[in-house]
Amino acid sequence: MANGQATKIVIPAEMQGIALISAVLKEIMSA
Repeated sequence: MANGQATKIVIPAEMQGIALISAVLKEIMSA
């Protein structure tokens, strides 16, 4: 159970990080 909960918490955190990186890359490319 603990592992399942940890996975659910980690995945959203990684998705947010990827979204932030993508936004930064888009700004650099457009600039």
